[in-house]
Parts: sequence; C-alpha cells; structure tokens
Amino acid sequence: MKKTLSFLLVVCCLLALCACGDTREQDTSNANKLTYGVKYISKASVSLPEEQQIYYMFEEDELLYHYFFEHEGYYDYSLDQYTGAYVKHYTLTCKYEIMDDGTLVYFFDGVEIHDDDTKTVDKDVSGTAGILLFSKNVLTTPSGSIFINENYLDEELGNFGG
Repeated sequence: MKKTLSFLLVVCCLLALCACGDTREQDTSNANKLTYGVKYISKASVSLPEEQQIYYMFEEDELLYHYFFEHEGYYDYSLDQYTGAYVKHYTLTCKYEIMDDGTLVYFFDGVEIHDDDTKTVDKDVSGTAGILLFSKNVLTTPSGSIFINENYLDEELGNFGG
C-alpha cells in the first residue's frame, strides 16, 4: 500500500510541475515574413543620409543591396601629399530563393555603379552570394550584421540610432 501511495504522490507531483510550465503562446505573426518595397537598413548606418546607408530591399523576384563606403585616405609624408582616399558606392541586384522559413540564399545578377564611386571593380562584386536570416522587422547575416526594417525603426525603435 505504501508503494502505491508513493507512486501516486510522485505522479501527482509530476502532473503539478507540468501544469505549472510556461503556457504562454509566442507571437510569431512577424516571424518568417519579408516586407517588400521597404529598406532593411544596417544598424551601423541608420543615422547616415539615405544615399550613404547600407541596406537590403526586397521585391517579389529580386533583392537590391545598396552599399556605400568612404575611405578618407591618409597623408603620405614621403610624397608630401594626401593619398588613398576612395568611395565604394554601388547597388547590387540579386536573385534570391527562400530555402526555409526565415532563411534565404541570394546570388549576384547585376550591379549599378554610382557616379561618386572611385574604387569598385565589377569582378569584386560579381561573385556575390550569401545567406540571410529574416523576419518582418529584422535581417541578419551569418557574420552577425543586423539590418532593421525602416518602418520598424520609425514606429517601434524611435530612439535607436539617434
């Protein structure tokens, strides 16, 4: 009889622990969705002027990746001149394929070199391919770069990035 009561007590305790578990449902309404026609801006360039921002933008059948980098150069005392300054400014067009919920892979399709670009060589970008993890509000690269939906920045993160 003691064994039966002990067994029932253990079963009741286990059931009580299971009932006390976290029963909240996670809101996944924004997960695994892309927002088309809206920029996902690099967290590092949120406060820069639009033409200097680094961002992804999705359309139904293509991905645009806008890149801007300005190197101020250095003063070369042996030549007695300022040298090494350049600007990399281009927009890639890529084809993409959604592989899984929240994961996509993209491949180079074309490039537009902007007028102020002084450094880019087509071969530097023509092999571009990559993987992105995405939701409605955020993208991230395998290296950890974070890109934030511009609408989410305006509506929910008004104080982020100054």
